Amino acid sequence: MGLVTGEHGVKQQLKNRFAGAVHEFQTLRAAREASGFTAEQTVVCLDGNVLSNQIPTAVNDIDGYVRILSGFANQAFAAGSIVVVVFDEAKHLTLAKKAEQDRRDAARKKGQMQASTDLESFLGPKGDDFALADVENCDPHAVMRHRGARPRMFDMLWMRVFRAVEGKGRTLVFDGIDAAGIDRPIGTPREQGIVSTDATLEAVLAHAVPIGEGDLKLTDVACVVQEQRDAGLAAFAGIELILISTIDTDSLAIELINEAAKAEERRLNDCPPMRTMLCFKEQTGKRGGDDFKNAYACFDMSLLLDQVLDFLFADNKDESVHLHRHAIALLSMAWTLCGSDFCSVKGCRPDIMTDVCGVICKTDLQLLLPLAACWELQRADIDGLNKFKRDACAIVDRLVSEAGRVLGSMPRMARSVASLKNEYSNTEAQKAAWVSLYWHGCELKEVEKWGF
Repeated sequence: MGLVTGEHGVKQQLKNRFAGAVHEFQTLRAAREASGFTAEQTVVCLDGNVLSNQIPTAVNDIDGYVRILSGFANQAFAAGSIVVVVFDEAKHLTLAKKAEQDRRDAARKKGQMQASTDLESFLGPKGDDFALADVENCDPHAVMRHRGARPRMFDMLWMRVFRAVEGKGRTLVFDGIDAAGIDRPIGTPREQGIVSTDATLEAVLAHAVPIGEGDLKLTDVACVVQEQRDAGLAAFAGIELILISTIDTDSLAIELINEAAKAEERRLNDCPPMRTMLCFKEQTGKRGGDDFKNAYACFDMSLLLDQVLDFLFADNKDESVHLHRHAIALLSMAWTLCGSDFCSVKGCRPDIMTDVCGVICKTDLQLLLPLAACWELQRADIDGLNKFKRDACAIVDRLVSEAGRVLGSMPRMARSVASLKNEYSNTEAQKAAWVSLYWHGCELKEVEKWGF
């Protein structure tokens, strides 16, 4: 899931426009080597939910699952000596995300075959109340189709991986797994947390505020690694590179937001840099054909930020340095409108909205000023949140208005212009404002007040 994909999608637009910031590598190790760093200087962050869903359907037993998941971990260790695998935590997921998951589950069920009662036991449990004997002869794919059974399966599978890949000179960290695995007594609460081969990191990497979504955890882990390295933590001494591997395009917005924040911190406080590469595993060509291949599209986030800001501000980039974070907040809000897990306005396209952001950054810097609230606001500041909602809705109105003007000047776009006028509402504007706060680390629990 994530931001809209395809020819006009966010990732493809960034590839086309800012080619100097993205390179293709066959492996994460190759990406690290091309960056000029050693494995001992590198931390690799993986999305465990993504990896758990990448097991071929032909692999239909627990041992096969563990073997492939262990292979993913071993490939990551070829790139970095510290590997962190993050997982969603359902009890901390925002209600907006849960609603989106419910929609996905409902759509998935429509395509599922109904099984007879005698076949149900073969397909495995649907809830959390099962032991090893209940699943050891089941196809893990069948069990993990059910959201209720998935967490215990994750715990069992990944704790087996944990034991399988332990080794000297390797540090493995799981963020969001119950270490009890399949042995957690039935009926007892699942205790997700940090599990590490280096016990000192379990407290260091624990989140001060619980984070439900893995996409946000990836960024938070990278921030903690840099903070603790700069503070002198021995485990992270010498770390210079963070490799983040995912397929979720939300991470493009989230990591750009974080990179802009780091750049601002360096500008104000002269902090030492840490390089981040966001790596998307992609497949090209037809499976089984001569042109088929797996590769990673790797975005150097520092270079990407620099090139995006060049585009947005052009000749005014240096004199507008105090508004760089604001501009990235605007861009992320614009992309959200084009299609995301949380909102979508039919007629909005990432290429058009990116151009519109460039127009605003070059001609109306005052419009950017209220966006500082994205990182300055506190959840308890009700008056401030209400003011931001009004300001953000006005900004989104301007984005949509400008997009309509641009589309109207293009041939064969009458239908898109009509969709934009008919689909856009204040509700979508409020959702986009909420998402921007959420991606900046301010999750508002009362989502119904923001259009959800």
